[in-house]
Amino acid sequence: MKKIYVVADMPGTSGICAAEQCRWGHFLWREARAHLASDVNAAIEGAFAGGADEVVVCDAHGGACNLPMERMDPRAMYEPANREELLPGLSAEFAGLFVVGAHAMAGAVEAFMCHTVDAETWFRYRLAGRECGEIGMWAAWAGHHGVPLLLVTGDAAACREAEEFAPGVALAAVKEAVAWDRARTLHPVEGRARIAAACRRAMEQIGRIEPTLIDMPNEAELEYVRCEFADEAAGRQGAERTGPRTVRRALESIMDLRRGF
Repeated sequence: MKKIYVVADMPGTSGICAAEQCRWGHFLWREARAHLASDVNAAIEGAFAGGADEVVVCDAHGGACNLPMERMDPRAMYEPANREELLPGLSAEFAGLFVVGAHAMAGAVEAFMCHTVDAETWFRYRLAGRECGEIGMWAAWAGHHGVPLLLVTGDAAACREAEEFAPGVALAAVKEAVAWDRARTLHPVEGRARIAAACRRAMEQIGRIEPTLIDMPNEAELEYVRCEFADEAAGRQGAERTGPRTVRRALESIMDLRRGF
């Protein structure tokens, strides 16, 4: 049985070209939800066309409620992410992970809305000594379960980042940055076609791409935007202050990669 887990984020969605479209509750966000639905539905369709028996979609943008259910493919199951359990329904039963609508990590060059988790507080995150963004986090979380990252769609910078973490991953670049908060995007119809083609390649890679594995025990280090955020985190059990804005924590499992930050 082939099960595919899909992570849905918003900044890397085709048709979205301004940061305001990704701000929860903004009038432009309401319209942008249709673009997100289109890209996610293309991935769901591609998964089933490639032989998937089950698809689960995780709404990972800003606390969920971004996917308009009336537009979504009824064959898939849907769930929200939460703060510490990144991909709640993912398990070793899944054959692969798809990331749809991805953005690059904080500090990436020529990247639309690049950030890691929280642009207001997080400056730089390192996992096992390696700078890492959300794509890397998701890949490592899936790798803990033996599940490989098979597909990433998003802006060109996000696709470059994904290739570094999971060589051979199928990619669909649907936009390129003009500035941090502006992008040049494919029309959603063309974006959907490009995602569908990438899904075909991804499903053919099942069993050929290795999962992203992080040796354990290990450590994670977060550099915050301001000292006050590090002050708060450093007061939590198990934290080690390593700089004015930086806190390090030991990891017994990859499941701990966000705990305490």
